[in-house]
Amino acid sequence: EILPALRLSYMYLPFHLKRCFSFCAVYPKDHNFEKDSLAEMWVAEGFVVRKGNIPLQDIGSQYFLELVNRSFFQKFRGAYVIHDLMHDMAQLVSKDECFIVKNLSDLEEVPQSVRHLSILPITNVKCSNLLSLGKCTKLRTLLCNKPLSSSAMDCWFEKLLCLRVIFCASTEKLPESIGNLKHLRYLAISRTCHFRSLPSSFCSLYNLQIFYARKCKLESLPRGISKLIKLQKFKSNNLEMEVDAAELKEQLSFIENF
Repeated sequence: EILPALRLSYMYLPFHLKRCFSFCAVYPKDHNFEKDSLAEMWVAEGFVVRKGNIPLQDIGSQYFLELVNRSFFQKFRGAYVIHDLMHDMAQLVSKDECFIVKNLSDLEEVPQSVRHLSILPITNVKCSNLLSLGKCTKLRTLLCNKPLSSSAMDCWFEKLLCLRVIFCASTEKLPESIGNLKHLRYLAISRTCHFRSLPSSFCSLYNLQIFYARKCKLESLPRGISKLIKLQKFKSNNLEMEVDAAELKEQLSFIENF
């Protein structure tokens, strides 16, 4: 009885806020949301509408605060969460687009039409099991909280060519096939990784806006990285830059030639 009432409140949202909120169904219940991080992903997904000269990141942050004011997010112990019933409603309105892999059997249920997918840190799923996700060719968002083998990533990057957002816990290395992801705009690695360099094909990610590998120590950058003209934020363990695209390109070019 409650869900229809909540769905009605969702239906009265402006279209841009509907897209942003329904996207959150790709996260599990009780997830702690960070305003800036979520706004970056909304921008990468193309959900944020430009207004004059205001940076898209700032507009995305405004969207988040609008949803807070409408009680779609609630502040709890210094973080933002979505109430369980509201989360159920988000999954209801996005059932054909968002999916969460919670266990091994869920891999058989992933619809080929899915656009936003998250993989929880479950223990009974091996990287070899994840190769089946290569069939989801419409996938735009991949959030994987498990360590990934480079072979699994290589398989995905050969097939999932629509990806715009990738978040992964860790990986042995980034495969050369990452250069196939011409639409990729956001790439984040959350844990420590042992690779010390990026593949040369990384320089082909012309639409990349954000790269986070804060716990990875890169010893060198590939030649041609200054070609990433849309890059706005580049952060690793020993290298951090966050400026406008033109200035970042100049800094990367300097490092590349150093």
